[in-house]
Amino acid sequence: MRISTRLALLLGATFAVIMLFYAGISLEQRVRLLRGALIGETETLASTLRIVTDNALRDGRSGDLARLFGEVVADPETVVAAVTDRAGRVVVGGAGGDAACLRRVVPRGPVGPGGARGWADCGMRVRWVVLPAAASAGAVVLARRATVIEHEVAATRRRLLLLTLALVTAAAGIVHGVLRRTLSLPLAAILGGIRSLGGERPPRPIRVSPAAGELHELALAFNAMAAELDERERSLLREGEERVALERRLREAEKFAVIGRVSGGLAHELGSPLAVIAMRADAVAAEPGASAAARRNAEGIAAEVERITRLVEGLLYVGRRRGIEPAPLDLRAVAREVVASLAATGMAAGVEVEVHAPDAPVVVRGQATLLRHVLLNLARNALQALAAAPGGGRRVVVRVEEGDGEARVVVEDNGPGIAPEHLAHVFEPFYTTKGVGEGAGLGLAVSRGIVEEHGGALRVESTGAGVRAVVVLPSAREPAAAGAP
Repeated sequence: MRISTRLALLLGATFAVIMLFYAGISLEQRVRLLRGALIGETETLASTLRIVTDNALRDGRSGDLARLFGEVVADPETVVAAVTDRAGRVVVGGAGGDAACLRRVVPRGPVGPGGARGWADCGMRVRWVVLPAAASAGAVVLARRATVIEHEVAATRRRLLLLTLALVTAAAGIVHGVLRRTLSLPLAAILGGIRSLGGERPPRPIRVSPAAGELHELALAFNAMAAELDERERSLLREGEERVALERRLREAEKFAVIGRVSGGLAHELGSPLAVIAMRADAVAAEPGASAAARRNAEGIAAEVERITRLVEGLLYVGRRRGIEPAPLDLRAVAREVVASLAATGMAAGVEVEVHAPDAPVVVRGQATLLRHVLLNLARNALQALAAAPGGGRRVVVRVEEGDGEARVVVEDNGPGIAPEHLAHVFEPFYTTKGVGEGAGLGLAVSRGIVEEHGGALRVESTGAGVRAVVVLPSAREPAAAGAP
């Protein structure tokens, strides 16, 4: 049972006791008032009857006196109305159908000058008065029922009971409503806020009406405490994420340092042999008497030497940042050039390659050759993923955007996407899901290094229906140079 209900019942019971006590006092006062009125009325009527009796007996009008007492006895409230002689015999009048009551109230002997009066039980409470009659030396007897008092007491008791019940019900309802609004509901809101602390979702602010007084202040204090705890939790989470990111960067730095040392040695040891092999292959291909097969073999050797050279250069770039020479350039031109270079490849694979760019230039500061390499690598990855995907309607979209002081290039495809277990490792050197000979796993690592050298960031997201790669670069304020890049 809620506290508001318990308090309402307690206060209602207390109010009911007070009202019943007040009703008892009021009823007693009402009984006294009615009893006094009945006594006064009986005394007045008895005195009047004695005067009329004395006059009628003195004037010899016994018939009139008998008719008068007959009318008085006919009154439903009158029990006895009679004139007796000295012996107590009824001379005029009598009882209204209750002879026993007549015998109880008629005096057996002479009545004193002041008369006699009292209460009798004639099946009900009866007020009787006996006054001496001077003419016959007898007495005038009058007895009247107290039913008016009893009826009035019963009616008054019912009215007071109904009034008490109505007032108690109304008071309990009002008290319950006020307590529910100012006590139960605020306490329930505060309890719900306390239970939500430490949950997965941040606790919502507790809203308590100012009418709740101290509970409103308690809710405000709780909201401040919950906000502070939530902020501390967020701060701890941020610190944990920053620590994890720092550890990851340290591991990558160590890995890149090893790659740098290894790639430097490879470049030094392989540079001269590769150059000689390339020169000999070119010489074989340029030999006038060489056969077609020899030229094809020489061109294949030159292509493989070029692939090895690019791999070594990629290793060098991953291991050691060489610095860039930034200049204003329009990202739209870079994106269009990349899409144009891949149009034929996409058409052959049945993949549509599109570019979307705003009308106004999107200017950044950077090195066009390196940024072209980044976008080309991202678009080529999308093409390769879609080439192996079944079905039609395959598209690669390159969008150039600008806003909030930054420029963005989004490369998005509608291919199969990247599995979650692979997504966290896409920027690691030599990590690849392609087959042997299809890639060394350096493309995204090199691309991220280039973007970071330009002061930007590269992120790759799997949308569930494809892959979205986003390149974010600081926007340059000065307009792009004519013809850039």
